[in-house]
This record gives sequence, C-alpha cells and structure tokens, in this order.
Amino acid sequence: MPNLPSQPISNTLFNKLPGAAYRCKNTQQRCMIEITDGIENLTGYKVDSFINQQLPLHSLIHPDDQEPSWQEIQQKLKHHNEYDIEYRIINKSGEIHYVWEHGVGIYQQGQLTELVGFISDLTPKTKQLEKTQQHQQLLLSLASSPHLAQGELIPFCETLSEQSAITLNVDRVGLWLINEQNDGIDLITLYQKNTHSHATNVTLYEKDYPEYFKAIRTGRGMDISDIAQDPRTQEFLKEYAPATGVTAMLDVSIRLAGEVIGVICNEVVGHARRWAVEDIAHANELADLTAQLIANKKQIEIENKIIAANASSKAKSQLLATISHEIRTPMNGVLGMVELLYATPLSQEQKNYLDTIRDSGSLLLTIINDVLDYSKLNAGKLQLLATATPVKELFTSVIWLLKQTHNKNVELILKQQGPLPEQLNLDKQRLKQVLMNLIANALKFTERGNITVSYGPIDDQQWFFSVTDTGIGIDPIAIPKLFEPFEQVVHHGEVIEGTGLGLSICKNIVNLMQGSIKASSVPGKGTEIVVTLPLEPAADNQLTTATHTTTDKLQATATSLKVLIADDNPTNRLVIEGLLKQCGIKPDLCSNGLEAIEMFQHNDGHYDLILMDCDMPIMDGFTASRKIRQLSNNAKQPHIAALTAHALSEFRQQAQEAGMNHYLTKPINISALKKLLGDLNNLS
Repeated sequence: MPNLPSQPISNTLFNKLPGAAYRCKNTQQRCMIEITDGIENLTGYKVDSFINQQLPLHSLIHPDDQEPSWQEIQQKLKHHNEYDIEYRIINKSGEIHYVWEHGVGIYQQGQLTELVGFISDLTPKTKQLEKTQQHQQLLLSLASSPHLAQGELIPFCETLSEQSAITLNVDRVGLWLINEQNDGIDLITLYQKNTHSHATNVTLYEKDYPEYFKAIRTGRGMDISDIAQDPRTQEFLKEYAPATGVTAMLDVSIRLAGEVIGVICNEVVGHARRWAVEDIAHANELADLTAQLIANKKQIEIENKIIAANASSKAKSQLLATISHEIRTPMNGVLGMVELLYATPLSQEQKNYLDTIRDSGSLLLTIINDVLDYSKLNAGKLQLLATATPVKELFTSVIWLLKQTHNKNVELILKQQGPLPEQLNLDKQRLKQVLMNLIANALKFTERGNITVSYGPIDDQQWFFSVTDTGIGIDPIAIPKLFEPFEQVVHHGEVIEGTGLGLSICKNIVNLMQGSIKASSVPGKGTEIVVTLPLEPAADNQLTTATHTTTDKLQATATSLKVLIADDNPTNRLVIEGLLKQCGIKPDLCSNGLEAIEMFQHNDGHYDLILMDCDMPIMDGFTASRKIRQLSNNAKQPHIAALTAHALSEFRQQAQEAGMNHYLTKPINISALKKLLGDLNNLS
C-alpha cells in the first residue's frame, strides 16, 4: 500500500507541470488538503480557495459527471487499484473543460485515509479531435458527392468553399483556375462568410502579381500569417488588400499531372492568423479533391468529344464503359451508406426518404449499367438469369418510383389486361431495365397528357406489355432506325437529348429473352411500343425460400470469418466495413497492396477472405494477390475477391490470372457479398 509523501506536494516538481497535483480527503466532496498552483489555470480559482473545505472540487465537476466519476474512483480503490478517469469541470468563467485525473489511495494501518493524484486539461486535445473529425466529415461528404464524379465544377466548388470557410474558420474562400492564355487566374467562385454570398467573373493577371504567381506555380502552397510581412504577397497591399480587407492567407495550388492548374485561397480579414499544421494538411486535401474533379471533368469532356467524333460502335461502347467506371466508385459510397443507415434507428418518414434515395440511386445505377450492357451485347456476352418474378409487383413498383421522380405534367397509368400467373420465370432485373427504359423514353417525348403501361396474356404461350404515350410522335420514316444504336430523334430541327443507347439495349435484351419489340407512332399524337415475351410460370415460393435460407444461415455463422479489406478509398473502406459488421464480421483494414501483404504476414495468413481493390497506390491488387499466393505456398490459401469499379471481361480475366477467386464490382451488390460470405461459411 502507498505511503504518505515525505514532503508536501506543493514543494515538489508538480508545480512546474501543466496541471494540478493534489492531496484530498476520501469524501465525495473531494475537500483538498493540498493542491498545486496549476489548479488556477484549470479552474480560474486560486489555490487558497480549495484549502480547508472552502471550495470542494466536487462542486466544480459537471453535474452529469459528479456521481459517475466518484463511483469509478471508489470502484478502483475497493480493489486497491490506481484510478484513471475523464470528466468535465466548469471553471470560474462558466466554460466547460475536459480533464483527465490519475490518482491512488493512501492507507494508514490498512485504512484508506486520503487520495493523492494529478489533474490535467484535456480540452486542447478534445478540440483538436473535434476539428480533425470535422475535417474528415467534410472530405467524406465531398468525396461521395455526385458532383465530383460527374465533373460538375460550379456546384462542387460552391459547396467546397462554403464548408471550407467553416472547417478552416476563415472569412473568404476562393477557387481560381489558370486561364486559357496561361497569364492569369479566373475566379470560379468566391464565398464570403459574412454575407453568405458567392462572387465570380474576376481575373488576376500574372503581370500585376509576379511574386505571388511565381509562388503558386513553383510551390505547393503558402501559409501566410500576415500578407504585409511576406514578399510573396506584399504586392497585394496596393489594390487587392485595401479592396478586400484580407490580412492573412492560406493558399494551396491545385495540381493535375504535375502541373499547376489553379489555386484555392483561404483568406482572413482584419487580423493576422497563425496557420496550424492540420489546417495546411486539410487545405491540401481539398485541393487534391478539386484536382480530381477537374480530372473527371476533363475526362468526361474528352470522352464526349470522342463519342461525337467516332462513329464506331466498338469505340463508343468502350468509352462509355470508362465513364461507368468513373461513376461507380462514388456511387458505392452513396448506396453503401444508405444500406448502413437502414440498420440504424429510423422513423417511418426517414425510412421512406431512404427508400426514395435507394430506389433513385438504383435507377441511376441501372442507367450506368446500360453502358456495360451495350458492350456485352456487342460482344455477345450478356447472359440472362431467370428467377421467379412477381410481374404485377414489379410493374407497380416501377410506376410508383417514376411517379416520385419525374416532374412533368404527365400522368402515369398502369393497366392489367387479363390474368397472369403470380410469378413468371424470367430475368427480373432485365425486365425492369427494359420497362424503365421505355417509360423514361416516353417521358422524354411527352410534355403533357399521359403514359399508359399495359400488360397481360396473349395466349397460353405468350404475354405482352406496352408503353403508350401522348407525346410528339415519331416520323414513320424514322421507325425502322428507332432501335439502332446511337440513333437520336430530331424534332423541329433539334436533336432530342440522350445517348441513343436505351432502345437499342431494350431490343437486344428482348431478343435474348426470345421475345419481340415493335413500335408504331402518329406524329403529333404519340407513340406505342409493344414487347411480346414467352409465358413461363414459375414454381411457387422459389425465390423467397432460397433467399430466406441463405440469409438465416449467414447470420448464424458469419462471426467466425476473418476478413481483410484492402482499398485506398476511405469511403469504400467505411461502406464495406459497415456492411460486414451488419453480418457480424469485424474486418481488418488497409489502404494498399503492400499493407495487405504485411497484415497477411503479421496474422500468419489466417484470413478466410481478402477483399482486394485492383487499383491502389504503392502496390495494386493484382500484384498483391500474386505475392500472397506465393507466401501461402502449400498452407491454407485465403479466398481473394477482386473489388473494383471495372466490370469488363478483360479485368475479370486479369483478376483470375492474378489468383483472385471472386469478382465483386462497385457499387457493392449486397446480395452478392452475402452470398460469398455464406459460401465461405459452408466451406469452413
């Protein structure tokens, strides 16, 4: 048991430490016998206030923390242990401070008489943690934004500037890009926090600010606490600073492929500012995200030009597949986060909102998948997966979804014309894809009136569905070309917006389903498209039973699996980790192939499954998979699943050659992931 100190603690080195050492009675009031000068910095009260029961420490502890902190101390002392606790105190000014306390009991002849310990301030650390979390939340939000993937410069930059002004606590945030003449920077947007407004249409020329331009072209950035004292910004004192009031700057160059293409300016008005290391790092991360957006924007612009210039179907399908890859990664974050939110406590209204987000996201993903489908159809590699499909339910859900999402003055009508079996044996997703494409096409050409979807039996061998609109109609001469790829309708001399792929894909899918598709139209009155398909009833409960069994089996055994996730995208890691946790699995995480190998070796290869991204820095997933196979030698081989936004057959072949057993595309298909986990459980 500890002995009493040989001398008063106030005479020790504790007085020089950033905190307060104390000796107090073992009562809940914590009346001090001795306490060092550091208590004044923590509480605002002088040392004398605490001595002789004048001001018990207990009275300064936050009311919500008083009883829990005391009980925790007593629980430790009960077993003669030291105690470490964290709680909040309210200082003399009414401010809340987070503190950490470490202490030990003092015993005399076996009896606990006093407590001796040390209290230190955790507030700076807590604030730093909150600041870091705020930075990470902004980066996650921007990284999962559809504006980033689609290269939508203005809305992305406006959002970034508004949020950056908050996270960096600055007055103005401007995003500038080098102009086409390469002699100045054009303002994309400037957010001013005091007026909550955006400005644009300003150009700064290099001839007016040569030192500043030299700095942004040759360096990564400038953290300037006072522009009047820095030679790189003193030239702003003549016009820019007087007009704006700017006194301090954190400016970071936007670099793409090693070339400076712009700058993000974080500006303070009216006073100097010493920039913290984490502020500089955060500003650099925002600049990198902006560079990624511009890369996406340029890529999409290039691809669109190639599409317009190249009449080759093969070239167009490959190019569109690339666009699909660029969009799939952020879509993985959007749809994955929705699935994780479903597992949290939600009101019915919130569930309805999530249903709409998920359904709309799935609709967008369906459109993206059209791109790959076109490539597969051209190559003859598209395969159908027939399952028991409740047709009435499918048609009803599609009509409901499109009613929620379209904003035209057009009524959507669903009519069943005659009885059909409750479930038909066909490819549910492909049927839904054709139906949604046909309705979306009708909406494009119909400004008012209605669109009627009819379905029913033709005879005991066939059934049909049709989409009839009251739109602008199509010239009969154009009907024969309607289902050809990249054909677009011309109305009053203008091409109607679209890729010209949708109807071509519909025709090819219907042909694969052993059906037919025909169109008829009257210009000025509307168009009707009729699809005829084989009538094949499905066995009762075929689909429901299989899904139920797989899910129950997975939930019963999933926790035994050891899983490693290797992905350089933090959003993807967060989504996949969340999905696995819902299955009872707590995975290990890493951000590149080299780290995956190191973790594999550290854990003696004891992984049942490695989810491996293919495109990663330092070492890609293909190389890492080969090395893991070599390291495993004759030992138990882990299952490796490729995790990628690529969905073309050549990437599947490359993954297989690298030793990967499975292939999962982004956005993650939850059912496919659960099926893989269930299969691995059966093997183990």
